[in-house]
Amino acid sequence: LGALGFKAGVQHFPAGSPTRCRALGNVAGARGKRSGPAAPTCCARPESRVGTVTGMDPEPAEKPKLGPRIRRGPARTAAGRDAKGRKRRSPAVPRARPPRPRTRLSRTPDPPAAKVPAPGPCNYAPQPGAPALTSAAPEPTLSPGLPGPAGEAGSQGRLGSQGNKGEPGDLGTKGAIGLRGPRGLPGGDGNPGYGSVGSKGAKGQEGFPGEIGPKGEVGDPGGPGETGPKGARGKTVSAGLPGEPGSPGELGPPGRKGVKGAKGLASFSTCELIQYVRDHSPGRQGTPPCPVYPTELVFALDQSRSVTEPEFARMKAMMSSLLSGLRVREDHCPAGARVAVLAYDSHARLLIRFSDTYRKDRLLREIEALPYERSAASRDIGKAMRFVSRHVFKRMLPGSHARRIATFFSGGPSVDPQTITTAGLEFSALDIIPVVIAFNQVPAVRRSFVIDDTGRFQVIIIPSGADSVPALEELQRCTFCYDVCKPDASCHQARPPPVQSYVDAAFLLDGSRHVGSTEFEDIRGFLGALLDHFEITPEPETSVTGDRVALLSLSPPHFLPNTQRSPVISEFNLTTYKNKRLMKRHVEESVQPLDGDAFIGHALQWTLDNVFSRAPNLRRNKVIFVISAGETSHLDRETLKKESLRAKCQGYVLFVFSLGPSWNDQELEDLASYPLDHHLVQLGRIHKPDHRYGVKFVKAFISSVRRAINKYPPINIKAKCNRLSSTDPQQPPLQFVRSFVPGPHRATLKEDALKKARFFQHKKYFSRIAGGGRDDTIQNFTRNIFHVFENGKRVIKAAPKQHDKRSAQRV
Repeated sequence: LGALGFKAGVQHFPAGSPTRCRALGNVAGARGKRSGPAAPTCCARPESRVGTVTGMDPEPAEKPKLGPRIRRGPARTAAGRDAKGRKRRSPAVPRARPPRPRTRLSRTPDPPAAKVPAPGPCNYAPQPGAPALTSAAPEPTLSPGLPGPAGEAGSQGRLGSQGNKGEPGDLGTKGAIGLRGPRGLPGGDGNPGYGSVGSKGAKGQEGFPGEIGPKGEVGDPGGPGETGPKGARGKTVSAGLPGEPGSPGELGPPGRKGVKGAKGLASFSTCELIQYVRDHSPGRQGTPPCPVYPTELVFALDQSRSVTEPEFARMKAMMSSLLSGLRVREDHCPAGARVAVLAYDSHARLLIRFSDTYRKDRLLREIEALPYERSAASRDIGKAMRFVSRHVFKRMLPGSHARRIATFFSGGPSVDPQTITTAGLEFSALDIIPVVIAFNQVPAVRRSFVIDDTGRFQVIIIPSGADSVPALEELQRCTFCYDVCKPDASCHQARPPPVQSYVDAAFLLDGSRHVGSTEFEDIRGFLGALLDHFEITPEPETSVTGDRVALLSLSPPHFLPNTQRSPVISEFNLTTYKNKRLMKRHVEESVQPLDGDAFIGHALQWTLDNVFSRAPNLRRNKVIFVISAGETSHLDRETLKKESLRAKCQGYVLFVFSLGPSWNDQELEDLASYPLDHHLVQLGRIHKPDHRYGVKFVKAFISSVRRAINKYPPINIKAKCNRLSSTDPQQPPLQFVRSFVPGPHRATLKEDALKKARFFQHKKYFSRIAGGGRDDTIQNFTRNIFHVFENGKRVIKAAPKQHDKRSAQRV
């Protein structure tokens, strides 16, 4: 191997150079020593140095080029892979490195070398592709001699150039698991995560008191103090002569309005005064004409799809029979009756107006000429009644005994019983006497007319084929011609039987800055008149019968939500007074305006938690009257929605009086119970409010509450109430608990049972309920023009009407 490497290194020197010749000579000598005589030398310089063998001659002018790579062993296949497709490496054939000349030659025989032309003269060896060197003298033929003695080992040659990188070896076996390294440094903060809120931690220790803050600014100067007490009388000294009288001073400001005095006593009653005028008027002796007092009379004919032409002719005949015995007003003198005629199905339309002042004979001819018009619409007598109260009786004749009578002919039951109740409340407030003459049974009308406890609301059933003369004569004598001062002994007004049902009522009185001093005085008188419609129990703490009333004023000055201050001033609670006289005196002497902002929602919440929940022996009917004179504060609107829904779901009745020219429609709809026409009255939108209408409306409304005309909570919010009760199943609604109380005490519960049945204790309520549209928000009723909200159509009619039919059948 050493000889092979040496030979390969010699080939890097130029042909014919002395160094190459000497090296070849040494090789030849080495071979001759082994196999025979030494080859003749071709060098001109026979001397030999060690440097010639090791190649230590001076650097040639041109750097020698490396020879071709020489490998031993079998060559790789073309693909270089074994039968399994893996890379194959021959361990016996290492990659050849550049040859390094060594002094010690190996004895291994050389591999066969490529044929190279024999060297010529000493200084030239022909290369492939080069012209041959010619000489004039022929080259002598030499025979190989004996090998010469081995030369001395030469010095170590220079390191050859680095060979190419070998092929990667096979993967070794996996080593054993090393020892655990040291703990690394903590990593950086990660991205924020999203998780549920953790439980509240324990309260930390109280910190040390802080440093004393800087001194505050100088406060505003206070107002002038009150007048001090009168000083002691001075000592009397010698008085001088009296001086001249001074000039009169300026007129002082007007004093504060005093408390309204008691109603004076009249020298004559109204009937005595009327009788005195009759006795002293010429031509007034004898039997007075019919009607006795100025009367406004309206007739409504049924023209719905179920009415036939003979039935319509029968209605006109009855109307003519009633008018034939009456005095009809023919001029503007307020004597006799003014007559108006209208027809209705699902809508009402006027046929003859009050302003059409006809003579009696002409009026009868006009009625006889009314044509029959077959209609495809259904019958809605309640809507016809409301049309009469709002449009026909819009301008009424003043007078203490002036009468307003509306007579409705009906062929059968109405499609909407709820509007009949609304019309009955309005008729009671306006002193309109309704009379229904029906050819079939009308249970919804009878049920709605029981709210009148005077017996003036009448239902007369005249079946087909029956004689109508006796019923019409009694109607004419006891209704159209009735004399209040001299009643007919044969006329008996059938009043509905009393019902044993009692009320716990709380009044929330708005004394905020929206109410002026004059308006507040009127509201106090209005409140005193409302108290007359309650039957106050003499034992409010122990008795289970009789009504109880509480009064709260809202809102005190400087009240803000989420503070320790109360949003109301409790004037008296349900058990404070035992008669109406003490309540009225408290209203007149102690109730004062508060001049704060209105917080109706917070006041309602305080009333539920402190007035009703703490009162013993709660009544079945719980009513909260809200007397409002403007919008509630913007900080109170969400609370108002939540607390009003809470009260409705617990079975409370919310009735709202809205007084004055400012209001918020959505706020009033959220606050009042359903239907809105029964629980919301607006007064004083244009003119001064007519409180007499509100007093009479409340009288009929309380009667409807006692007789359970409406259901509380209403059907259209029961689904919302069920969802609210499901959030706290341990506290069922109050009305369900009451239904399990047996016997006559079904309407009364003990205080501990009521506390267990409290609804929404944790104050998790729904924020909002869906409000429906409003139709005819403002309507005119009297000369002072009051207004009442109509039903929200989409809200109220969302409840199935078959419920009303079932309840009518039960009655």
